[in-house]
Amino acid sequence: MATAKKLPSGAYRCLIFDHMEDGKRKYKSFTATTKKEAEYKATQYIIQKEEQKKALPEYTLYDAIGNYCDLKNNVLSPTTIREYRRSQKNNYADIKDIKLSALTNDDIQRWVNGFAKDHSPKTVKNAYGLIRAVLDTFAPDIRLRITLPQAVPHKLYVPSDGDIKAVIEYFIANERYGVSCLPCRIWHATAFRGMWS
Repeated sequence: MATAKKLPSGAYRCLIFDHMEDGKRKYKSFTATTKKEAEYKATQYIIQKEEQKKALPEYTLYDAIGNYCDLKNNVLSPTTIREYRRSQKNNYADIKDIKLSALTNDDIQRWVNGFAKDHSPKTVKNAYGLIRAVLDTFAPDIRLRITLPQAVPHKLYVPSDGDIKAVIEYFIANERYGVSCLPCRIWHATAFRGMWS
């Protein structure tokens, strides 16, 4: 049980931990004129929060994704719904049978770690995004702090001066491709080189 402390104003304040947000602990404050009243308000809040947690629908993650798709069927595109259903069947084998009320941050993080071994960071992000959307819909009080894999930066090829010379020589040697367009092609090659360097 939380203990109230006296403030300089003479009132009593009781602080209780509420949730994690952006890696920081967030507290709920209850202030009253007496110590017992502040502690009573804090205790009532804790009891009410636990009752809400128990009142969560007893869906497994698999069922919740299916219900989410049914719920959003007329709002989301058919392609999105089809992809969500495919994802529901294939992507969540390790955690699909866990009830939403029992789902923890550790469960999701372990799943992300395992899923990231065989899938690209974008696929992991999309699969986690579906979990996040389902939890926001059916269990909004569940707060997750998940680390997703970093996106792999694309490596673009920039032609060297030798590559450009080889292309020019090829077009000069093979006039059937139209040497008249060669200056235009040279301009494109140099313009692209300037953009990406």
